Amino acid sequence: MKAIRREPYFWWLVAGLALVGAYFLMPLEVQNLMAPVMSVAVAGAILTRSFRFAGRLRLAWLLIGSAFLLTAAGDILWVLFDVVWEIEPFPSVADVVYLAFYPVIAGGLVLLLRWHKAGDRDSIVDAFIVAIGAGVLAWVFIMSPYIFDDSMSVIEKLVSLAYPVGDLLLVAVLMRLVFTRGKFSMSSTLLMLGILATLVADGGFAVTALEGTYATGHWLDAGWLLSSVLVGAAVLHPSTAKRGVDALSEVSTLPPKRLVLLEVASMMAPAVLIIQGMRDHQVDDLVVGGCSAVLFLLVLFRMTGLVRQVQAQAAKLETLSDTDELTGAPNRRVWFRQIPYELARAKRAGRPLSLAIIDIDHFKTYNDTYGHQEGDRLLQSAVHNWKNQLREGDLLVRFGGDEFIALLPDCGPEDAGLAMARLKAAMPFNQSCTIGIACLTGDESADDLLARADKDLYESKEERGKPRERVLESSNATARAPRSLTPAIPTT
Repeated sequence: MKAIRREPYFWWLVAGLALVGAYFLMPLEVQNLMAPVMSVAVAGAILTRSFRFAGRLRLAWLLIGSAFLLTAAGDILWVLFDVVWEIEPFPSVADVVYLAFYPVIAGGLVLLLRWHKAGDRDSIVDAFIVAIGAGVLAWVFIMSPYIFDDSMSVIEKLVSLAYPVGDLLLVAVLMRLVFTRGKFSMSSTLLMLGILATLVADGGFAVTALEGTYATGHWLDAGWLLSSVLVGAAVLHPSTAKRGVDALSEVSTLPPKRLVLLEVASMMAPAVLIIQGMRDHQVDDLVVGGCSAVLFLLVLFRMTGLVRQVQAQAAKLETLSDTDELTGAPNRRVWFRQIPYELARAKRAGRPLSLAIIDIDHFKTYNDTYGHQEGDRLLQSAVHNWKNQLREGDLLVRFGGDEFIALLPDCGPEDAGLAMARLKAAMPFNQSCTIGIACLTGDESADDLLARADKDLYESKEERGKPRERVLESSNATARAPRSLTPAIPTT
């Protein structure tokens, strides 16, 4: 907890939340200044912090900071019109500045999406589903009353409609962020919560403005203030410069929460039709709305079943493609995918990493003597026994033929030697194996580590008087060709 409290974002959150709570105890004059002051503060934090970033990430945060400056300018102009000059502030230039907030911050969020390389068509479609569902509610309860209000001029109607349109733009971009596959960083989470606070406050303001019940000091003001606090904390959080979304499995998934959100969004239109039918006593609206709702639910239920079936089949196929058919051990595909990650992890954390090559002795002779079926049984039994001797986080891979590789994270030379001794003792059918071990030193590459383990294996074979068979490139070759962790590219 002490380490957390040293971070600037922590103190920003504490101070900001305290100000939001104290806002409702302040006099009206101070309340009028709180919103622009908070917006300027978050814009200053963003603009100062963003210059530590580079490229598109910097531009994204510069746009987000500029959006809050526009909000501050709009607040100041509104107070000048309403309090100082005693002029009706709606519609006015303040609205132009306010409305500029939406495309500017949306542009910043879109740039963040491109920075995280999180784009996929499914997320875009899902984002539009939610935005359209929200649009139905906005049209019926906010936009339509403005359009058919004869007391408003054309310019007043257009400006009034522009605000919910801007909010719908933010809804679409926000949902695009929410539906990104992966695990969100704390910075991304705080940013999305800040945008959500703005949307809630904007929606509440639109309803209260229609009813004529909004005034400075309303509880909705907490939404805009909280948005500044959360977005400021997002840019100050240490994870800001990192990827906002960590990629998950290659197999696409449809999380239950996402599915529920899509179902709710799809039900917006029939729900509104049912509400209007109940309000106006229109039986046709009730019947059509009710049937539409049932049909939507049935179709979604059916689609959910199909999607889950496809996902299960894709996951099974991915498992099969990563598994050696004979022994059930992971294959070379898993090895090539896992070794870079484990190397980077060991180097970053300064942890030991060991690699072992396991070669079953005289396997060709065993095959020729007892037959291929018994040879297969020897491989299967060996893998079964070895897995029981290794830790949960260790990786045992069939690299080819009778040769296996064991990757031992957080395992130094002594522990690796003990682990391989257990594997030797676990060999089935009174057979033996030879093992070469290498432990990570310095900034070695994966190929270097494998080459050292291969050399150790070769020397162990020679010491036992059982030289390995070699494939020589020519009759006068005197050296073994080094292994490589780079997959071979087939030639035509």
